Amino acid sequence: MSAWIVSRKHIDTLVDAIFGPNGVKYVYYGGCTVDVNRSMDKTAVGQLLLDENVRSVNCRYKEENVQEPYTHRCQPYYSPMMIVKSCQCYSYQSCEHDGWETSLAKAIIDALESKYTMIILKKHGYENEPWGIDEWEDSEPVTVSIFDLGRK
Repeated sequence: MSAWIVSRKHIDTLVDAIFGPNGVKYVYYGGCTVDVNRSMDKTAVGQLLLDENVRSVNCRYKEENVQEPYTHRCQPYYSPMMIVKSCQCYSYQSCEHDGWETSLAKAIIDALESKYTMIILKKHGYENEPWGIDEWEDSEPVTVSIFDLGRK
């Protein structure tokens, strides 16, 4: 597995999504509920994400990369699908050290990915599907192309 330090634009995009109207307000971390919007600002969250990513790369390659302090810059709007992919990319690049699984950065990114995944699912008929598996026997299966998911 390879890892790299994501761009500042990548971090900025995640931060904008975290603090945006569909973003993450609360995360469960360390046995507590953390109010992300009240306890941290955009620059602090971006620095947290950057530090976690650098820690991963340093651990993976036994390097000592040091980054300039993070300063947030607003990015253009990206689709929910791009936010989910950006979360997955960030997680992949940041998971190379032992502390990743219990980090606040992981908790925030997991919450953001989950929230935007639900946005995508709702847009594509999630709420119209039966709740229980037994109810599916009475419904017609719906086939959706993976390519259609990115178009809406």
